[in-house]
Parts: sequence; structure tokens; C-alpha cells
Amino acid sequence: AVAFGKAVEVLPIEYVEEPLKESARLPDLAASWKLSIALDESLVEMSPKNFQPFRGLKAFILKPTLLGGFSPALEWASCASRAGILPVFSSSFESAVGLAMLGHLASQIAPDIPCGLDTSDWFMENLLERPLPISAGSLQLDQCRTLPTDVCIDKLTEVAHG
Repeated sequence: AVAFGKAVEVLPIEYVEEPLKESARLPDLAASWKLSIALDESLVEMSPKNFQPFRGLKAFILKPTLLGGFSPALEWASCASRAGILPVFSSSFESAVGLAMLGHLASQIAPDIPCGLDTSDWFMENLLERPLPISAGSLQLDQCRTLPTDVCIDKLTEVAHG
């Protein structure tokens, strides 16, 4: 990881997500390179109540589905705000309905921070009759307000009953 960091430190990289398998070693890594670090999966094993930021930590990748829901994600976002860390909302293979909800959450908590919500292409079918309104890489939230009524009930019933 140190060799990789030194090799690419001149590139315009915003941050590197989870560059080590052992998150406890991240502060030492951060001290040995110039790149910023983002925590993602390791947040699941940590608590925002006693989290200690370290030099070089730039972002939390917040996946509410993996963190246990919106409440834990909001606790991590609050921790990020107190520590000067970016709260970056991201998806973990949610349906279009879930992606719309994450978009609305992110717009309220971190409206100026780009999200990672582009996982819908992994699904074979969409649960919505119309696709999410995305233009120039941005989810058009003003057009998502009616999404719950657009849900294809037949598809949801099919998924629910296997």
C-alpha cells in the first residue's frame, strides 16, 4: 500500500477507500503517504460515539443498508461533521426505490457532496415503471417525489413471493 501510494501521489486522487484489510493500521499508513483515506466497510465494525479521527482521513462512505439503517448512518454523518470529514452517501445494491430514498437523504445531510448511487445497472429489472430520472450523472430529485406511486406493484408482489 505504501509503494502504491507513493507511485500515485502526484495524481489528482480525492481519496482511497479502505486501502488496507486491517483498518487499525490505517493511521500508520496515512502517516507514510500523501493520499487521503476514506472509511467504508470498516465503519460497520466501529462506533461513531467513540471514533477517533486520524490525520489523512477525508471521508466516510456511508451505506445505510450496511450500517443498520438511516439512524446509524445519520450518527456517522454527525460524527463526520464534528471531525471535518466528508459524509459520502453510497448505495449497496438497493433497488431504484432505495436509491431514490438515499438520494433524498443525501440531499438533506450533505447536499454538496457527490454520492455513490450508481448500482442499479447490476439489476436485471427495475421495480419502477419509469427509470430513475438521471441527467448528466445527477439524480433529479425534484422528479423523484412521485416515485412511490410509480412502483410497479406487480413486480413488488412477484419479488415478495418469490
